[in-house]
This record gives sequence, C-alpha cells and structure tokens, in this order.
Amino acid sequence: MRKTILLTGATDGIGLETAKMLVAGGHQVLLHGRNPAKLIDVESAFTGENNPGRVESYVADLSRMAQVAALATAVIEKHDKLDVLINNAGIFKTPEPVTADGLDVLCGWLPRCKDFLTTWRPNRVRSCVRPVDAVFLNRWP
Repeated sequence: MRKTILLTGATDGIGLETAKMLVAGGHQVLLHGRNPAKLIDVESAFTGENNPGRVESYVADLSRMAQVAALATAVIEKHDKLDVLINNAGIFKTPEPVTADGLDVLCGWLPRCKDFLTTWRPNRVRSCVRPVDAVFLNRWP
C-alpha cells in the first residue's frame, strides 16, 4: 500500500538512505531539506532511476518557525493526506548556539518544530499522521 511520507533532513546521511528505501518501496516521499541545490540533486537522482515511488521536494530552514509553518502549509495544500512524518532533521555542528528566532539550538527549535509538524493538521487532512522520530542532535564546540 503506497504511503505519502514527509521526511525531514532528506538530503544526506540517514535521511537520504531512508528516502532511497522508501522510494524503492513505491511510496510517495516528500523530501525536505534546507539546501535547495542538494534537494535538486537528490530529487534528480530518484527521477533518473527506475523507481516505483514518487518524490517531491520542499525547502525550509526548520530552525525558523515561519518556514516550518510554510512547509506544513505547502504540504497540506498539495496533499489530501499525510500518512507518515519522519522527523529526521537535526543539527550536527553549528557556530551559533541560538537560532534567528531566539531559540536554543540544542533544546529549543527542534522540539518546537517536531511538535508543530506532528500536531498541525487542519480539518482537510483526513488521515492520522504517524510521527516517527529519527533525530540525532549533537553540537560540537
């Protein structure tokens, strides 16, 4: 059964490998990343291959709550349902301990972003989203 899956942090690492498996499994994968060039490369790689799944890409900096809301709105405007949300986005290393919205990088933006994406479902989204956390958050000095 084909699922519509939003995968945050899909441009490299665990997110990219997860996307490969999901697309190969025939699912519709909504790829998220904050780097437009990386997203284009990833989407092109899936489009060029003979994969049974479909992909779309969405650019957003999840440390900015306005962009989180814009991402959620864009997905909901285009899709009647979202079956699975995979919260994979995280930060490995950053020179700034505080986001542009004034949230702590380690424990401020990510929980708020995850909560928002998991719970913000207007009435027109008919299915229950099943959130999956695959988040690894580290900050090195």
